[in-house]
Amino acid sequence: MPHRALALLFTLLLAPALPARGQEPAAALLLWMEGLLPTLPRIAGQVVTGDGVPVEGALVLASHHPEREERPTLTAAAETDRQGRFLLVPVVGTHNLEVTAPGFLRARVQGLAVSPGRPVAELTVRLLPGAVLAGRVLDEAGAPIAGARVLLADVDGSALETLSDPAGHYRLNGIDPGEHEVSIHLEADHASLPRVRIARGENRLDLPFVRRPVRGRVLSPEGEPVAGAEVRISGIGGEHTATTGVDGVFAFRMVVGWARLDVKTAGYVPYRSRPLRIDGAAAQEIEVRLTRGGTLRGRVSGIPDGERPTIRVSAANYETQERGSTSVADALGRYQILGLGPGTWQVTASADGRWISGEATLRPGASEARLDLTFPAYWPVRGRVLDGNGTPVEEALVFLHDGAGPQGSARSDADGTFSLQLPDGTYEVMAEREGYAPMGMAEPVTVAGAAVGDVEIRLAAETRLTGRVLGLTPEELAETTVTARQQDIYSSDPSWFDDRDGSYAFEHLSPGDWIVSACRGGELAEARLHVAPGETDAKLDLTFVRGDLTLRGALHGGDPLANYVAELSRYREGELDEGPRTSAPDRQGVFQFTRLRPGRYRLEIQDANLVAIGGRPAYDRVIELAQDQELEIELPAAPEEASPP
Repeated sequence: MPHRALALLFTLLLAPALPARGQEPAAALLLWMEGLLPTLPRIAGQVVTGDGVPVEGALVLASHHPEREERPTLTAAAETDRQGRFLLVPVVGTHNLEVTAPGFLRARVQGLAVSPGRPVAELTVRLLPGAVLAGRVLDEAGAPIAGARVLLADVDGSALETLSDPAGHYRLNGIDPGEHEVSIHLEADHASLPRVRIARGENRLDLPFVRRPVRGRVLSPEGEPVAGAEVRISGIGGEHTATTGVDGVFAFRMVVGWARLDVKTAGYVPYRSRPLRIDGAAAQEIEVRLTRGGTLRGRVSGIPDGERPTIRVSAANYETQERGSTSVADALGRYQILGLGPGTWQVTASADGRWISGEATLRPGASEARLDLTFPAYWPVRGRVLDGNGTPVEEALVFLHDGAGPQGSARSDADGTFSLQLPDGTYEVMAEREGYAPMGMAEPVTVAGAAVGDVEIRLAAETRLTGRVLGLTPEELAETTVTARQQDIYSSDPSWFDDRDGSYAFEHLSPGDWIVSACRGGELAEARLHVAPGETDAKLDLTFVRGDLTLRGALHGGDPLANYVAELSRYREGELDEGPRTSAPDRQGVFQFTRLRPGRYRLEIQDANLVAIGGRPAYDRVIELAQDQELEIELPAAPEEASPP
């Protein structure tokens, strides 16, 4: 709080003070402060080019990274004046500076210790010019495109962007040399070049933005045009929606790439095409022949007399991943869902916290199926939440779940009591509240045709777990996540993780067995931890153990090779036991995975554009790795399912 009071005092004193006419604001302010408040913590300096020329309008940001805080906090910001000078008034502590200016590379100054009476003064920050990417945005005929948004993304998530002028010209300055993704956005479409290598100095690259016509017809099973059908085409280049006319015709213009076609209309089964290549005549002669859907009818009952809740009924086919429209039952509980395809449908009715589900099967050729649903009787479940001393705990979240998932929840009142309604069944009981560890009852609660009372949950003091992630570089730690999970149900994220030295902390662990994991790019370090009741502190380090094997491969036949991505996952006893590592092949199709341990791995190679629309891998193989290995992989010209629908 002292620094806030000091900042307020500074603001009040500064309000009536104005720099002399013709005097630079930052310089005048610095002189004024040095005379009036010599003990105020501050950082002052100048931003110049490599040749010493002052940089006006540079943005200077100061951030503070206190101990035990997960992310740095912005504490002060300023823009340089015409002489390149700046003045910051941050909080007391150690700060990092970040300086940016158009056309220059980002500059960072770390570890500036600031305290009252010991300011950082006469700091000089030199900015180096960044690389330049310039060229034109052109259509399929080579004509310029005006108003296209050109976006260049960096690996750290930052981006540069500009608009093409009437002649199609664009120019991006201040680029950090290396590989970048460049994308072009125009209206609802976008196209991207996943990897563009930017060298120092000026780089020229003309960006093609090619859109092809996509045309087709939607027909009934008898071959008659279907009017009013909603047609949606989506892919790596964007998404468009159209409605068929009386002739059943639809038309789009899409950027070249992979896409899927979805068609929906009342009375017919929703249609989804196989991946479609938008390029050439195949995308202009699409014929979609719909299948008439069946109707699911039924009645929902079991609502107590006097209640009139809204009853919603939905259906899902988990085998085909289709979902039917949601129906609202009428006053008699009757519902109907249209346009369902053959198969087994999971039907769910819900109303005011009640729910019931069942299965209905639509046989091929059948026009209708029926399923009636009856809500079971619900009974009160009441209890109290107390702490370890028997004191009531207010605002604790209590939830009961069975094997299918959570079935009900409630908040405890000021006296610790809670109440909720549940049907017959056996339920595990859990409670959680900030400041306490999540706790469950040792014995489940059984509801059997009557109310249940006197359910008592005791919340224990939380356990604090600390440790370090070892075996990674600071750069790798910046890409690492740490999690803890219990019984494969309850998981927790760390309260802080310092990617400089890998230290972490979990503040709210409950007694029981935990699995603590650190994951980085498909690599996994994992350990088990038992937290005893009453234990307040625990320690656990996670160590990444790496091998010295290399898997290298070369792709042949794909078009273009630069669009492919390779994923490698550790494979054990028929299941993957680590997340996939990803390697992007270079323009010659070469990829490489290093620091692997001996064992079995699954290697998948896929066109990156097809991943977004659910295409299958072009290559999928389990590899036994006992020594360095090199692969020569022949890819098909196009995935098998990529033919027109």
